[in-house]
Amino acid sequence: MERNKNVAVTEHGETEPSRCRRKYVLAAWTSVAIAVVTFALDWLVIANHVGGRGQRPPGMLLFYVVLMVVSGAGILAGVFSFFGIRSWQNASSIIPGALLGICANGFNAVGCLLAYALEGRNLGG
Repeated sequence: MERNKNVAVTEHGETEPSRCRRKYVLAAWTSVAIAVVTFALDWLVIANHVGGRGQRPPGMLLFYVVLMVVSGAGILAGVFSFFGIRSWQNASSIIPGALLGICANGFNAVGCLLAYALEGRNLGG
């Protein structure tokens, strides 16, 4: 049994390509986790916000800017994970997480922008 001399084996017995593949899969599914956390935080703030008409708390701009930056980082993590696709096996574990993370984080970024723009507005008439 002859081993490929171009593949490095770590002390735990895993090859270098498998460690690299795990990094891209982790980036794809981290993108989804970022989207879930961002959505939950945004929902908690919107659901628990008590304010009158025309009032916009001073910290809301900073809050929504931070959520938009975090959503942007989630989008970048999803895009980064596409660089790890080397085979069908890699694609089957990377593509679903990356696409879900990119779409969900994009939705969250637009939702944060709209939530801040409509904060304190009377839309009921």
